[in-house]
Amino acid sequence: MPITGSLGPIIRVAPDLLHVDDPEFFREVHGPQGKFLKSEYFYGTVGAPNALLSIRDPHEHKIRRAIVNPLFSQKSVNALASMVQDKLEQAMHIVRRRHLEGKPVDIQRLYRCISADIITTSMFGYSQDLIHFGDGTHPPLLTCLDGFLCHVHLMTHFPFLVNLAQKLPAIISKRILPGYVEFRKDCGHWIEKIMERREKGRYTDDNDRTVMFDLLLESNSEKDFQRLSLEQLIDEALIFITAGTDTTAYALSCATFRILHTPGVLAKLQEELGRVPLGKEGRFEWKYVQNLPYMTAVVKETLRISTPAIGPLPRVVPPEGARVQGNLIPGGTIILSTLITIHEDPHLFASPQQFLPERWLGDKGMELERWFVPFSKGSRQCVGKKYVHSKTDHNNARPTDVSCVFISLAYMELYLTLANFFGRFEMELFETDEKSMEWLDHGAALNASSVKVRAKPLVI
Repeated sequence: MPITGSLGPIIRVAPDLLHVDDPEFFREVHGPQGKFLKSEYFYGTVGAPNALLSIRDPHEHKIRRAIVNPLFSQKSVNALASMVQDKLEQAMHIVRRRHLEGKPVDIQRLYRCISADIITTSMFGYSQDLIHFGDGTHPPLLTCLDGFLCHVHLMTHFPFLVNLAQKLPAIISKRILPGYVEFRKDCGHWIEKIMERREKGRYTDDNDRTVMFDLLLESNSEKDFQRLSLEQLIDEALIFITAGTDTTAYALSCATFRILHTPGVLAKLQEELGRVPLGKEGRFEWKYVQNLPYMTAVVKETLRISTPAIGPLPRVVPPEGARVQGNLIPGGTIILSTLITIHEDPHLFASPQQFLPERWLGDKGMELERWFVPFSKGSRQCVGKKYVHSKTDHNNARPTDVSCVFISLAYMELYLTLANFFGRFEMELFETDEKSMEWLDHGAALNASSVKVRAKPLVI
């Protein structure tokens, strides 16, 4: 629960550190002007100091982002739809097999495998094939991710451990920061494979696609971009894989729980899906599901009530200072604000603890867009998760500071996965309840125990 509820909107948690719970001030801090820079004490200590996430200089951030943004445009993401569908078919094959064996499915682990395969394919041009582990074995990559995420706070408080772990023998580094060094080594190996391909004169993957690291491995004088070093590239890979895997999988897991746990939601969703034209092999296709009103409402309400980026986002007050509720905040003060305090503000969202997809329907839903911040706001919000659906025609809309209505990879994953799993299976929760969904802050939100289901194929 937000700590500001009983103590007021401004809390001093250290001499130069304030936690502020004020929606309008949040918009000022995280707005497009970029006056409040990221705080080095957090963003410089997450184990990847050269990644886009960690860049504090607005000009440098703009240059790096301009290089990778084309990969998350509507056209580029649409081109990935068939790849996403293929990954989902592999995952659903595992679900069918578990049904025939009379066994439940650890759906959260399967979602993590799906997301990891999708993000690594878009980054490196080939999949890690984690989905094949999804029927009972924990993949080594997810073990590395688990170790890395569980020690993010240790790295934040003791940043010297990051360099120390990389210089020590593996048997010791595994004890200091489990998973971190192995994860970096894997990322370096995958990047070097792309370097080898490019040295042979092949500048696209086997499917003739330009992947992220093709762009980052090539200088671009027009955009004032210099090719990154291997260490910088590894930092970028580490953060993109982590964010592209666990934030999406967490959202899918929470959506699955809420849909099955909240009376009436499943019936409404399946009724809407029942009116959707099906593609080959009974697939739900992106071109049909992306504009479904109730599906969109379910996705938005999931991201509101189960915000993936759960911790504070430190920003530094500019030299001239700032005012919040009549109080002057001196320049250099670090401001902490959390997305969850916006999403759980009862003045913005009625009955904020209840899962109510209907709040996003109609004109009232459009009014709430202003406060929909699952991945922050402004020019430095999460790449790949930039665009939010509304009932506006996204083909003709233009991006705004508050809400963009283009397509992104994360939303495609959410829509297609939920549509195919709930439109093609009858599912019920297995050994999963409200206590399972209590979250922990590991850099990103992590629920207490994995979401599990029993699933039975529907006759379509």
